[in-house]
Amino acid sequence: MIAFKRTHLRPLNQTQAKLCFTPYAWAKLRYLRDVGPTEVGGFGICDSNNPLLVKDIELVKQACTMTTLDFDDESIADLFTRQIEAGRAPDQFARVWIHTHPTDSAKPSMVDEETFDRLFLASDWGAMFILSQDDSTYGRLRFNVGPRTSIRLKPFVYYATG
Repeated sequence: MIAFKRTHLRPLNQTQAKLCFTPYAWAKLRYLRDVGPTEVGGFGICDSNNPLLVKDIELVKQACTMTTLDFDDESIADLFTRQIEAGRAPDQFARVWIHTHPTDSAKPSMVDEETFDRLFLASDWGAMFILSQDDSTYGRLRFNVGPRTSIRLKPFVYYATG
């Protein structure tokens, strides 16, 4: 009789990928979370060589409540114009949606899921990141091409040297 050693494989959606933030971007996100009693959202401005390294967070005009935020379409168009004129590709400014929750839960709401779908369903990939009042986080990277899949993202503050 041949015995096989049983191995435990982690499912793909349990992969521990990282969404990296520069200290500046992380401090800005924490400030946005603490500035008022509502959600605040924006887009990660990412490094040209690493689309999961957030260097800054760009805000657009939005209507915010404690449980929702609604981006102004014209303001998003202006964001695209400014970023393209600055020489950035959409992968650098239009793929990472970042927002805050003024509660002690970073779990995405149904509205968050609908917004994520609306913003990124036509893109080949997109990421959502939430920072809550109690410092809990939720991050997810979704691929919309090939075998569509999502993986969770853990935040990491990248203190580069040199």
